[in-house]
Amino acid sequence: MTFGTILMYFLNRRNRKEEALQDSFVTFSSTVVSASKSLLTLLLHKRILLIIPLMAYSGFQQAFVWAEYTKEIVKPLFSEQGFDGAMAVYGAFDAILAD
Repeated sequence: MTFGTILMYFLNRRNRKEEALQDSFVTFSSTVVSASKSLLTLLLHKRILLIIPLMAYSGFQQAFVWAEYTKEIVKPLFSEQGFDGAMAVYGAFDAILAD
């Protein structure tokens, strides 16, 4: 998610009317300022603010599965090779079935 946010700064809107070359620093800085304002506006929208607890819950759930659950339940049941395979299968199914 962080990587995607950083990549958003490098997207620029192309306007066919303004094909003239401009100073690259001015264009880059205005793009960064515009993207920052858009991102801040989006983050302060009430629907996004209501989703933040759900994102935090999802993060806590993933942290539990990858840390405590694997250490206490999966690792004692499987050997080192079985442990790696079990977590790979979990990761694959999580990626495929994620909503």
